Amino acid sequence: MWKPRIKPREFRFRAGARTELDQAFLKIVGNLSPEANLSEFIKSAVVENELRKSEQSPADRMLRESSELLEKVQFLKGRMQQLDFTALPPQKAGIIKKVLFCLEQFEVGMNTVIGENHHE
Repeated sequence: MWKPRIKPREFRFRAGARTELDQAFLKIVGNLSPEANLSEFIKSAVVENELRKSEQSPADRMLRESSELLEKVQFLKGRMQQLDFTALPPQKAGIIKKVLFCLEQFEVGMNTVIGENHHE
C-alpha cells in the first residue's frame, strides 16, 4: 500500500512567502485517501491549473502575471531588508539600498493600480 511521504507533523515550513502555500498543500494532502497517489494528484492539479490559465482572456492573464510579479517584488524586497548593510562593502550597500528604494516605489505604484482596478 502506498503511503504519502509527507506527513503534516513531519513537514518543516520554509520561511517567508511559501508558508501559506505549504499549509494549504498540507490541508489538501491530509484530506486525500491513503490509497491516493500523491505524484499523480500533483500532476493532475498542475495540468488543471495550466488549462485554467490558458482559458483566461489576455487581459486577465496580464493582470494575473502582474500580481505574480508584485509578489516576487515583495519577496525580494523582504530578503533585501534582512541584509546587514554594515557587513557589506559601502558601494554594494549603496546599490542595494537604491534597488530597495526602487522596489518600494514599484510596489506602491502597483498596489495603487491593482487596487484601483480590482474594484471595477
